[in-house]
Amino acid sequence: MREHPAQATPHDAEVARFGAMRRALMRARDEGQRKWGSDFIDLSGSAPLAAWPSDDAVAGALAVGRPTRGYGAPEGTPAARAAAARYFSRSTGVPFGPENVLITAGALGGLSATLATVCRPGHDVAVATPYYHAHPSLVELAGGRAVRVAAGGDGRIGPSALAGQEPQALLFANPANPTGVTYDRRQVAALAAGLPAGAPIVVDEVYADYVYQPGDFASVAEVLPADDAARWAVVRSASKTLGRPGLRIGVVLGPARLVEAIADRVAALTGAASLPAQEAFVSGLAEITEVDHVRPYRRRLDVAMALCRRLGLTAQPPQGAYFLWVDGSGAGHLDTAVRLCAEAGVFAWPGAYFGATSHLRVSLAVPLRSLETGLERIAASLTAKRTDDGRLPVS
Repeated sequence: MREHPAQATPHDAEVARFGAMRRALMRARDEGQRKWGSDFIDLSGSAPLAAWPSDDAVAGALAVGRPTRGYGAPEGTPAARAAAARYFSRSTGVPFGPENVLITAGALGGLSATLATVCRPGHDVAVATPYYHAHPSLVELAGGRAVRVAAGGDGRIGPSALAGQEPQALLFANPANPTGVTYDRRQVAALAAGLPAGAPIVVDEVYADYVYQPGDFASVAEVLPADDAARWAVVRSASKTLGRPGLRIGVVLGPARLVEAIADRVAALTGAASLPAQEAFVSGLAEITEVDHVRPYRRRLDVAMALCRRLGLTAQPPQGAYFLWVDGSGAGHLDTAVRLCAEAGVFAWPGAYFGATSHLRVSLAVPLRSLETGLERIAASLTAKRTDDGRLPVS
């Protein structure tokens, strides 16, 4: 990816831009589904293929009525905070205590409250680009200005990308959605060292359980000190750790004083996360001590990469998460995604949704046959031979 100068956007522009694009893409997907019926292929999914705990265990937790008759603490239940501290201490090697844990209404709730805590009105927040689609909007909603910092050829930002910038904070994802690149210990440390002294670092690590080679990834919690002077926060989620997005449980990890300050914002913004959902979260964390989160995606990844090579598509294999970042002429533009829905009967998120029009994102969290057929249709569309009715020929 070509590196471009960092750019800030006008205040109040992010949510409007994101909302207009989201609605246009949803309309295109709905119209494509009506036109193609059961032949339509959706490669946009981000919900994991596997889930924990069992559906029966979740049903039992959600059926508990008495906890719903009272308000929960904004910090989360003691059981959920303790369970999260144990799980993430084990997975990161960092000795978290409950005081380092905040349970929120989804990872987006955690990111929102964290940014509201570390941002001040007008602050420039460096946002690694390509980005998770909501990152610039979250910065704007916190009163900051999203300053896009383009990744280099390896898909990452580094100290050189921040040279000459004076951001008051940094927001990035590790592993990155949509690209699947990860940052290891050396890269995280170098990035932190490239920031102005005291600038907070907020890291969206929701895909941290989905890493193909563990040495390729390091949590910022493993690299930076957890004393009260440290200004970093990590956000994780039940959506990915447990494969249950519907629970809407997020986890913020960080130094105790910062976690306390973020909890104050949660108390004012959303209040406590669902108490039954927190019970299901505790049950799920107890079940995944030996889980290989990426197991369902390894074969899909091998098949998809081989197929991309045969079809002439350039794809970046992920180091983490379960997406292919596919390159192609005009692949990442909004109108390409609309055309794919209408003419090829396939939907994938265009790179424009993530701030980079050079690529599109293909999910591996789909049936293997859908993945193969969808990639074939994408390749055919990008070479642009069509039938008389405007559709692409489909085998």
